[in-house]
Amino acid sequence: PYNKRIFYRVKILFINMPIRANALPNLIPTGPGILCSHLMRHNIDVDFWDLNQYRPVLTNDEIKEQLEAKLCDVNLVMLSGLVTTHKAQKNISKMIKEIKQCVTIVAGGSCASSVPSLLLEKTDIDCVVIGEGEDAILEVVADYSQGNLKKYYDPKGLKLPLSEYPWPCWDIINMDVYLKNPFWGPGSGNLSTVTTLKQDRSANVIATRGCPFSCAYCYHQYTNYKTRTPHDVVNEIKALKELYSIEFFGLVDDNAMIDLKWLIQFCEEVKTVNIKWGCHGRADSAKPEILAMMHEAGCEYIGYGAESGSQEQLDRMNKKQKIKTMVDAIWNSREAGIYPNCTFIFGFPGENLKTLKETSFFMKETQTSNKLFWATPFPKTELFHSVYKDGRIIGPWEEFELEEYIELLGDAQDYTINLTQWPKETAMQLKEACERGVL
Repeated sequence: PYNKRIFYRVKILFINMPIRANALPNLIPTGPGILCSHLMRHNIDVDFWDLNQYRPVLTNDEIKEQLEAKLCDVNLVMLSGLVTTHKAQKNISKMIKEIKQCVTIVAGGSCASSVPSLLLEKTDIDCVVIGEGEDAILEVVADYSQGNLKKYYDPKGLKLPLSEYPWPCWDIINMDVYLKNPFWGPGSGNLSTVTTLKQDRSANVIATRGCPFSCAYCYHQYTNYKTRTPHDVVNEIKALKELYSIEFFGLVDDNAMIDLKWLIQFCEEVKTVNIKWGCHGRADSAKPEILAMMHEAGCEYIGYGAESGSQEQLDRMNKKQKIKTMVDAIWNSREAGIYPNCTFIFGFPGENLKTLKETSFFMKETQTSNKLFWATPFPKTELFHSVYKDGRIIGPWEEFELEEYIELLGDAQDYTINLTQWPKETAMQLKEACERGVL
């Protein structure tokens, strides 16, 4: 649909923003890698700069020094990052304009998708892409080349099946930095995984997008659930093993176990690779025969979002899951030889001593994680809408301007806002007591 000659006028600098600076970089930037690969497929000149590879993260002075060299022949900059990178995107877009005012800046990823107006109003970013970027990114380049760039691009899905888009361009990524650092278990810096599972040379892979469920605390960047073909995913895993000697891979999708037909075919094909792996899934998908099939295919880890040991709280979260289903999934996983990792949320509205005691009892009885995430309203979630009013976040104990709140957001391991009935200090003490099992 595009005249390829217009793309020759564009030189892009694609910047991946840093996340979780207190942890080692351990997740290959798959999304940016796919988009850069897609641009290259259309003969568009793109330079990739991954700020997340550096630990310690670069200082503003170091970033500015490198930007001055990288922007010389660039006329279009693309930023990609989570909503937790809003402040970093604000800072770097300001630097870019100070160095080269004529450069146009486009933002994508979950930050642009969840708070697009905030980015346009409060930063030097010129344009935002909401949702999936593969098709939109070509439209952005074409419109920019012809002087018709819009403020918003919201493609509402993809034109082609997922498997018809390219794999990430690994050549432009410092792969060794990511492969040597596990993304689950010891060394990951990730509260959500406490497994002792060994993950030397581990790689993250995306096989599906989206989730058909609507838990109140969860943000979905994608409009509907879709899958790559099992054959395409397994071919990518084979290539990673051959080129980078990976020994473990993780399907880091929201939920890789929803489509049973897909999962059966995937397990049949991945068995031939002879590699260990893990994924995320829901308890209601974890039937004994399915777990046995997955373990036979090399699966050693499943991450379940248990979230609470209280049925009352699960119902408030719109989890659509029963406590017994979760208990069965945990024990059936162990019986199959798979480590069941569980995550839990503290302080979701409605939390009380009874629900906390039920969660503490659940964790002890099932011998699962004793760590809790803070209930944190992320933009475009039901939980967020319950506390957002007239441009402010209004909790029981605190109020924030929207941008102030967004810049406080982390990954919910640390405190951001108190949504409980208790003052902050009391809430912190109760959270710790629940984690220690002494409620």
